[in-house]
Amino acid sequence: DNTGENTITTESPPRLSLQPTCQNKIYNRCLSMSTLRALTTMAPCRRSLTTSLFALIIFAVAHLTTTTAQTFTQGECADQKIVVEGCNATDVVTCTANCGLYGTTYLLDKCCKHTGVNANILAFEESATWIPRIEEYGKCTGANIRLQYVDGGEDEMGDALIQDVGENDDETTGQGIYDAYIVQAPWLPPVYKGLKSLTTYIKDNNDYIDFMDINQASRSAVSFEGEVRALPLDTDYISLGWRQDVFGNPDIKEAYKSSWGEELKVPDTIEEMVVIGERLNGRHDYNNDGEMDWGFCLTPQTNYFQAFLAPVLQTHLHECEKTEDGYDCLGANTGQNMFFDVDNFEPLIHNDGFRYAVEMYTRFIMASNCQSQ
Repeated sequence: DNTGENTITTESPPRLSLQPTCQNKIYNRCLSMSTLRALTTMAPCRRSLTTSLFALIIFAVAHLTTTTAQTFTQGECADQKIVVEGCNATDVVTCTANCGLYGTTYLLDKCCKHTGVNANILAFEESATWIPRIEEYGKCTGANIRLQYVDGGEDEMGDALIQDVGENDDETTGQGIYDAYIVQAPWLPPVYKGLKSLTTYIKDNNDYIDFMDINQASRSAVSFEGEVRALPLDTDYISLGWRQDVFGNPDIKEAYKSSWGEELKVPDTIEEMVVIGERLNGRHDYNNDGEMDWGFCLTPQTNYFQAFLAPVLQTHLHECEKTEDGYDCLGANTGQNMFFDVDNFEPLIHNDGFRYAVEMYTRFIMASNCQSQ
């Protein structure tokens, strides 16, 4: 993630778990949509879009079955402060202080609006980032938002989502305990019909949400059958950058042309990136430390290999036929991925395209800081 907006971090705050005596009492289906908007708009930073979508964390809301809040008599779960008390909508000074944070005006007319409303969010990754946002929202609206984490984290979130939301078209599944979920996008397809459609809310509040400002790949990942079922919250990108001081250096440019008979330019394709990286590798000392530097610098993660493969293998979504001039890719939509055959689960690595991508990646790595790893 590049900006830190709505970022899920690896910090681990104390678990916000409920006492056994309370676990079956506070769950209800009354999460206000202003919760969703506020938690994602009160952060002070804006998103930044780069290249190559890598992972997507989304915020989904359970399909509402009732709209009444559940409250408790004094003494029931009192130590957990289920209901926020003392919220006074006529106290303009306090309301302005609590609801006008970070320069946003969205919550100013919602002071104490949700007093007595309790909602539960289920997340797969612990993060201290959420705690101040939830507390601020509660002080403003009077709502009590409780964040809980899945035991087992990411590995168990898919099953936990199915258990609570229920599988599509299977009314015998789903516990309906939680009101909203912070999950990764690949877990949505089996349960999307049990999630609240957010399309109308986005239309009515797009001045705040600005949905079309989110990149197209992330919007597609949360849209099903013409309805938006979740909001993209945190998107990871693999971003390529180039050094202007290198590509614009007269001495380096002259040496490059003298050696290779071509002008040094910023690469437009993977092939060009590999070749230029090889040609620059070990030939220049960019930081004047007495050692020749690499042609490319990257973080050594195995999943970056898949990102390297994708633009080589996923150039078309339709069946292709080989022609004298190359390939004609105007056939039926394959519905394929680059890993396995969707019909028989046979691996798709035994082909010229995959072999070519591996060879290119090997050359790329050997011209980088990772050549000895």
